[in-house]
Amino acid sequence: MQKSVIQKLKQALIDNGNLESHENDMVVLAVSISDRRHRANVKFYRDRAFNTLWTTVANDLNTAPKNSWVRIDLVQAVQKLRRSIFETKLAKVPKMNYWRYGVSFDADFKHALLEMEINGQNFFKPDKDFVVGEPPAKSWADYHQIENYLRERESNPTIDISGAQNVWIFTTAAIFSDGQKIRPLAVDGFLTAGIRTITNKVDCKINPNAVRTKKISFL
Repeated sequence: MQKSVIQKLKQALIDNGNLESHENDMVVLAVSISDRRHRANVKFYRDRAFNTLWTTVANDLNTAPKNSWVRIDLVQAVQKLRRSIFETKLAKVPKMNYWRYGVSFDADFKHALLEMEINGQNFFKPDKDFVVGEPPAKSWADYHQIENYLRERESNPTIDISGAQNVWIFTTAAIFSDGQKIRPLAVDGFLTAGIRTITNKVDCKINPNAVRTKKISFL
């Protein structure tokens, strides 16, 4: 990735503000990189100081191909919950795949998942008797599937979240780059958070061939 784009990504994050996070006074970034054809690889970065953290992030972005799609989520609001309370909240979500928070199974975000990872990988499953259109979904977390995913993502075969007594749910502010332009993502609204903010309607013109192309999931 071009150094000029990396520098713009850094400035965009600074402009978002609220760089310190919450529970443990750390800065936490989740960087998702896609080759435009496959789901993104996600990596969480943590440090006490943003500039120190960004040095590590920038070094990794330097190795990303020029045309990569990059999304960077800055963890902002965090709430610590007893695991039983988290599971109760999850069960009350009215529809499947309507969970709108990231989840970490430790205070240091070593075993954390973005909202898009959760919904994209179907980690929260509806009750077997759930009928579409008849809420709530009574969803439950498939911890075994989550552990397998985290072990592969973190290259750590010893990950075990089954004994976690607490979970940390969180929101993020995010930016996106197509390798050239930096695009802010909405932070407000239950259904619109994380969606690209449109400032130029010309950019939204539909390619007539797009409907005949295969839809690709970013995460």
